[in-house]
Amino acid sequence: MTTVDPELRDVLREVLAGDLHDRLDQTTSGVAFDADLWERLSRLGFTALTAPEQQGGSGAGWPEAAALLSESAAAARHLPFAESDLLAHWLLRAAGIPADDPTTPLTLAIVEPDGTARVVPWLDQVPAVLLFRRPNGTHAVSET
Repeated sequence: MTTVDPELRDVLREVLAGDLHDRLDQTTSGVAFDADLWERLSRLGFTALTAPEQQGGSGAGWPEAAALLSESAAAARHLPFAESDLLAHWLLRAAGIPADDPTTPLTLAIVEPDGTARVVPWLDQVPAVLLFRRPNGTHAVSET
């Protein structure tokens, strides 16, 4: 089992800390994307945590990503870490499509055979959506 550097957890806790009241209210009023916090986390290398360093990321692994998700959940921070770094940007890299900026928040839409995408997280709050579909047993990826 790989352990995460305790200093990393300390930095995450410090950056993600703050008054919980406004964030807890979001559970009933809808979740708002905190662009200022995303920018701060980007400058610290947390929004492209698992992207390779040569592609503008931090080059971290699954244990560090799990720590980021765990600490953000513990602080009631609603940000698209999993959707962006672990899904959309990973899929771009796997498809050989270079990302303009690996810290740009993205989300992923799975396109059904009928051409629709249902339940797309962060759809109205991130600048781009990565579309993924499986036509005829193949895979297709497109950024919009």
